[in-house]
Amino acid sequence: MSIVAFEAWHADQILAGRMNDEKNRPSFEFGQLSNKLVIADHSFTAIEDGEVIGAGGIYPLWPGVGEAWVVAAEATSRHKVLIARAVLGGLHALVERHGFHRVQAVAHVDWPAANRFLQWLGFEHEGRCKKYDAAGNDYERWAYIDG
Repeated sequence: MSIVAFEAWHADQILAGRMNDEKNRPSFEFGQLSNKLVIADHSFTAIEDGEVIGAGGIYPLWPGVGEAWVVAAEATSRHKVLIARAVLGGLHALVERHGFHRVQAVAHVDWPAANRFLQWLGFEHEGRCKKYDAAGNDYERWAYIDG
């Protein structure tokens, strides 16, 4: 597996196939947003045998605050431990390198694995975001606070 800089077409390739969980599939036209996520040293892609299997990063909202994001293909399930460690290390590296004091994220309320993963990464639960997405689904808000 290799880690490369994220490009917008990586997300398109993941979304065109089977995702790690359909609750991770954006309820909006992700293509409108994916170009904005191409930020040097803020977003990355995992590739295995020429296949894009996952992408994620931190989108800076304003100085010191960012929004974590991820899209993952079903193939990530073959490397859960490796990917979990890479995400944890990447989170800490990005926080330190870019001076984030807060990184926030959301996870679908009906996706317990994602919510547990955010907690494992060190995020704190801040509450429920009612009717958060385009389809009116509820999400849980999480925040990683540095320091």
